[in-house]
Amino acid sequence: MTTNTLKKVLAGSAMAALLLPMAASAHGIGLNFDGGLNLGARGDKEKTQVEGNGTFNVNANAKTGDRDDDRGRDGDKREHREIKAAASASTTAAAVTKNATRVKTVADIMGSIGASLETKLSALGTTSPSVVTATADYKTQLTGAKTQADAAIATAATVTASTTVDVATSILEQARAQLKAAREFLKAARADLRIMFSFLVR
Repeated sequence: MTTNTLKKVLAGSAMAALLLPMAASAHGIGLNFDGGLNLGARGDKEKTQVEGNGTFNVNANAKTGDRDDDRGRDGDKREHREIKAAASASTTAAAVTKNATRVKTVADIMGSIGASLETKLSALGTTSPSVVTATADYKTQLTGAKTQADAAIATAATVTASTTVDVATSILEQARAQLKAAREFLKAARADLRIMFSFLVR
């Protein structure tokens, strides 16, 4: 090898040694010459390590920690949904209880009105079949309304903080059905009272 050629080789090697780190830095590649060559581009999901003994270790970034975090977040979301559903069930149970209590209050008021109408009709000596039927029937209907309202209140009261969502849903369906039945009884009693009142004012 001539002197000029050797100078060129050495100059090229020196220049490469100077330029390689700068080029690597510009491309986001980390270099480590201590016992081995580590190559890793920023943002890559895989890192390849070339060790001094010539073996290759490819460490795939499996994002294990991220998966654990995702599972944790999924668990939190599931727990949040369960808490929200339980709160909704409790709110619905309270609403059923409130409405059923109102039905009982209205039934008591209607009972007082019916008793007053009965007294006036009796003084008139009313023998109208429709009035006689209505006079007997309204009390039966009011009793049915209060019975179903009490049942709805008792059923709704079985929903607690520890009740599962599925069980709470079933219980509330039953309570709502009982409340609906109570209102139907109340509606029938109202119709009877209307007949009684209409006979007095005609």
